[in-house]
Amino acid sequence: MRQRINSLSAAGKAKLIDWAFIVLALVFVIWQLHPSLIFSNTTTTGGDTGAHFIVPWLAEHQVFNHFRLTGWSSAWYDGFPLLGFYFPLPSMLVALLNVFITYNVAFKLITIIGSLIFVPALYVLGKKFDLPRPIPLCMALVGVGYLFNTSYTIDGGNIASTLAGEYSFSLSLSLGIVVVALAAKRGMTKRDMALGALIFALATLAHILPSFWVGFALIVLLVLKRIYYRSWSDVAYTVGLVVLAALITAFWAIPFAYRIAYSTSMGWSKVTTYGSSLFPHSLLPWLVMSVLGFIFSVWKKQLLGVLLAAMGAMSAAAFIFLPNSAVYNARALPFWVLSLYTLSGIFLGDFGLLLAGAYRRVRPKSTEEPQGVESAEAVETQGDGLTDTDGYSKPASLIGLELGEDEVAEILNPSPSLKPTRRPALLAFQGEGDRIGARGHVLVGALACVVVFLISALGLFPPQSWLPIKPVESFVPSWISWNYTGYEGKPDYPAYRQLMLTMQSVSKQYGCGPAMWEYNSTENSYGTPMALMLLPYWTNGCVGSMEGLFFESSATTPFHFMNQSELSANPSEAMAGLPYKGLNVALGVQHLQLLGVQYYMAFSPSVVAQANKDPQLQKIATVPALQPSAGQNSVLGWTWNIYKVKNSPRVQPLSSWPVVLSGVNPSQASWVNTVLPWYDNPGQWSVMPAQSGPPSWVRVSAASNNYPANPVVPTQVSDISERNSSISFDVSQVGKPVLVKISYFPNWQTKGAQGPFRVAPNLMVVVPTSRHVVVYYGMTPIDYIGYGLSIISFVGVIVLIWNGRARRSKELEPSVD
Repeated sequence: MRQRINSLSAAGKAKLIDWAFIVLALVFVIWQLHPSLIFSNTTTTGGDTGAHFIVPWLAEHQVFNHFRLTGWSSAWYDGFPLLGFYFPLPSMLVALLNVFITYNVAFKLITIIGSLIFVPALYVLGKKFDLPRPIPLCMALVGVGYLFNTSYTIDGGNIASTLAGEYSFSLSLSLGIVVVALAAKRGMTKRDMALGALIFALATLAHILPSFWVGFALIVLLVLKRIYYRSWSDVAYTVGLVVLAALITAFWAIPFAYRIAYSTSMGWSKVTTYGSSLFPHSLLPWLVMSVLGFIFSVWKKQLLGVLLAAMGAMSAAAFIFLPNSAVYNARALPFWVLSLYTLSGIFLGDFGLLLAGAYRRVRPKSTEEPQGVESAEAVETQGDGLTDTDGYSKPASLIGLELGEDEVAEILNPSPSLKPTRRPALLAFQGEGDRIGARGHVLVGALACVVVFLISALGLFPPQSWLPIKPVESFVPSWISWNYTGYEGKPDYPAYRQLMLTMQSVSKQYGCGPAMWEYNSTENSYGTPMALMLLPYWTNGCVGSMEGLFFESSATTPFHFMNQSELSANPSEAMAGLPYKGLNVALGVQHLQLLGVQYYMAFSPSVVAQANKDPQLQKIATVPALQPSAGQNSVLGWTWNIYKVKNSPRVQPLSSWPVVLSGVNPSQASWVNTVLPWYDNPGQWSVMPAQSGPPSWVRVSAASNNYPANPVVPTQVSDISERNSSISFDVSQVGKPVLVKISYFPNWQTKGAQGPFRVAPNLMVVVPTSRHVVVYYGMTPIDYIGYGLSIISFVGVIVLIWNGRARRSKELEPSVD
């Protein structure tokens, strides 16, 4: 082994050192993530992640098995478009892994994959921007500090956010960094464009917010290339990269944009603690080093450092100036913090080079390198046979590290568009990393490791009394353990399991359908307050949960949270701006009947007392629940009471024609605000307001609270059969309105009926034209357009990548005279 290492060139040894450190960093990250827990067959829990767990399972069993990448799920909110308003790539990856390994392990691996890609992605970023060694290595090592940063806990990127449910953000961010790295090349090729487009598309399909960061970074990069290189030569390829990426995502992005009115904005309050959020105490060391890294970057004409500083400034500005909107301003914090850490890595690398240069100047002459010894990259490049137009070898270290042949040719034989006077200032410092030597390379890498360990990683270990430094103990290790020991590892798992088994049993006796459960934060003892969102998972899709994780994905969400307020002693009332009424079980049960909910589950004494008196509820089972007592939870106290909701059919004939509200559009602000007064007044429910309908339906002003009745003798409905994405039934008479209690979405279509038409609160009415009616979730023209564009562009990108690879192989093939 030693002989093999000794036989390597200096550049080869440098690469070996780099990757040895990177592997060491990844081993540390994996060690902290507890591989024994990752590969244990437990059901991941913890925060939003405990509800995210079911999403790939739903996708695999309700969407992918129909040869679609987005579709419908009956699991939450009376049904919602699964992966229509959320990101499909993580679920696709879990489903792919699940072909080979258990679902539990596949899900865990995908939750951590973004964090594992992050460190080498930063290294690639530094290399592609031609930063001299060991700066790319220092950037990668400092990335470990970013992963274990705890200045925020849910906004994305760091491991804390990943554990809280933002694992898709982590994956997108890591892929996005690679996209920026590919665009760094001066003189991009079609292959660079195609490969960048493919990875950019994957990043977008993992999470859209890092894609915005990538898009802005590409724009800033083009401007900086113009300033540094006096050329716009890469504009066409960069624009092509973005356009191709958008086309690849068209199957998801086009319907997303076209149907966005049917999503929900939760009205999150803007974070206004600007100083403490941008400059928390834990980030001060990184802030100081990042400022120094920016100074070094300006001094040494290092384009990447200037780009990162610009992106950091833009991220901070977005955090401060973004208004209250669907985009929560705190989601800009991960990009601000990313700039601080990456610039700190640049500083550590440049500082190491500065020390190495100072050492070379003061060390004795006898220890200096012999004259005539060329740099590592020079030797390596000469070995590759790169020559100028006169046939003489030129050291590539003069123009940076590991440049392609096109860049070398451009520098040795510059085009007239590149001003020669600009090049020396740009390249003055590029060769210094070549002469640091293997020992210096290791020392600088070790310095970066020490800095990261002392500032970020020391808190991951139990505090020791003998340490002179008393770090604040990080919560990340306990979060890792909490998540990956799973629901099964919680003390109250027996009670949780018994509740799920009971719901399996009652659904077999009383039938499938959605369940409404009382919210209480003490349910965190099960693993997360969202534990009951997994009802569809434990009942194999039979019992749905009216509450789900993807609040924004359903237009039924506002009405659910009003119901939660009426049916819970301590509701979350998570959505802002709604007219919550507080505990009122009788009204809440009427709302459940309107929505076709089959089961209600409650355990608080005050709630149970009202539920037991309601004639519309039939108690069918009891299960031990949780009781807060002396700061602890016990399964010996309160009891889950499970009720069957009476008179709550999934399909119901109407006795009056709906009325169409004039001037109402599908948006939340228009539709929800208009029908909320109607929803709060059961006395008006005999006439249902509709968003649209046949010309024969009466039109009324949206501002009117008087909906005129137009009675009709109701038809009789029979033989109701519901599946995940369809429902069928028979009617005794055609031409009479029928209410289908499934959340409306424009993809719903009918056979044997007119409609469906959207009615309040967010349900469907059909008018049968035959005795047998089928309502199903299908494809629309906009879906076909999206899938068509994705397929065509994906094939085109693969062809460009393949042709570029073949052309490059042919160019590198030695010629035989």
